[in-house]
Amino acid sequence: MFHVIPNFKDSIKKFVFRFFHKYILRLRYKIHVKGMEIFDQPKPFDPDAGWLILPAHPSHIDGTILATKLVEHGLYVNIWTSEVVKNFPYFHWCRERRDLVNFIWVPAADDDRSIQHLHRVHKLLGRTVDGLQKGENFIIFPSAHPKYFPKNLMKGKSAISSILKIYPQANIVFVRIKGLWGSRFSRASKREDKSKHPVSLGDHLSETINHFIKSLWKNGLFFMPKRHVELEFLLAPHDFPRKGTRIEINKYIENILNEGWGIEGEPIYRVSEYFWKNEYVENEWEEKRFIFNLDDVAEKVREHILDILYEKSSLKPHQMDFDMSLGRDLGLDSLDLQSLLAVLEHQYGVKNIAPIDLTTVGHVIALAGRVPIKETKVKKRAYKIITQEAFLPKFWKKIKLFFNSWQGKIGIHR
Repeated sequence: MFHVIPNFKDSIKKFVFRFFHKYILRLRYKIHVKGMEIFDQPKPFDPDAGWLILPAHPSHIDGTILATKLVEHGLYVNIWTSEVVKNFPYFHWCRERRDLVNFIWVPAADDDRSIQHLHRVHKLLGRTVDGLQKGENFIIFPSAHPKYFPKNLMKGKSAISSILKIYPQANIVFVRIKGLWGSRFSRASKREDKSKHPVSLGDHLSETINHFIKSLWKNGLFFMPKRHVELEFLLAPHDFPRKGTRIEINKYIENILNEGWGIEGEPIYRVSEYFWKNEYVENEWEEKRFIFNLDDVAEKVREHILDILYEKSSLKPHQMDFDMSLGRDLGLDSLDLQSLLAVLEHQYGVKNIAPIDLTTVGHVIALAGRVPIKETKVKKRAYKIITQEAFLPKFWKKIKLFFNSWQGKIGIHR
């Protein structure tokens, strides 16, 4: 009898977990799915292997929405997730349901240049390739982090190219995600600086989730305006450069995930937070820029830095431009940036800077040359906004138009 109680408790927990992800999310999000029949068809490359699912990453909530739909479809998925969020309450809860979804923790080590970190990264890649070959499914966000700008940018991320270098015949599915850029969970939502210290990711997510729950109650649970979200699944096209360079693979992924938005990128989707009034999240994001003058940097320093970048990128010094991005144009990944920063620290005395803050070829030369660098933050706003009005204001507007039209017709007959 006693062994029945734990099984009953587990069934209750499983029901609550499924109920939350299947029904609570629907109170705010109306999810449209295209192309999911891909998973019911024969696999294109390795019939016995699993799926490598590569989605866009417009917000912090898209992983939950995507995984929920895949689980509903009957797919068990492993999700690459930064260990930065490992101790968040939500992920603690999800980790209890490994029979439905499993997190593969990705080392978050922007400042860690240890051999141990490299070993963990190689172990992660080996675990993923081995799992794919055995039939497991993996969700990996190619850009690693939710996007900061209207476009999905890969920069120098190396995870996908590293996996394909070992296992080029992986069964790849891309996922375009529309409708979440501009939500509170996205980085396009304006944050107020209430203190001198930056708000941590954990605090921001907790604040966003609390606001979401309060908004549900204020809207009477079932009347909260729905944000329309579209998931579009696409098999990797035949011209996908599986054996290409990191830069070629990353640019291809960027193009396929950003397709249809034009040069400016994805528009902001504004949805009212209440059904009785139009109240929207204010949207704004920042672009960090560095201003410096390289005229006073010694030629020897310039040549040394360009030679180091040549070794890491295979792009010859005469092909480099000072405005070139270390990630997007040279293809440097986080490990490359860490080793580059080690050179700057040990040979040029550069301190108090993180690898992620290294931006362009010129920026690295300026740091090595110890010239004054001015940091500026440019506030950006969306070039295009798609607005969805609240129900009551929209309803009264239609009523008003109807009566105006009706009165006009009466006036004409008179």
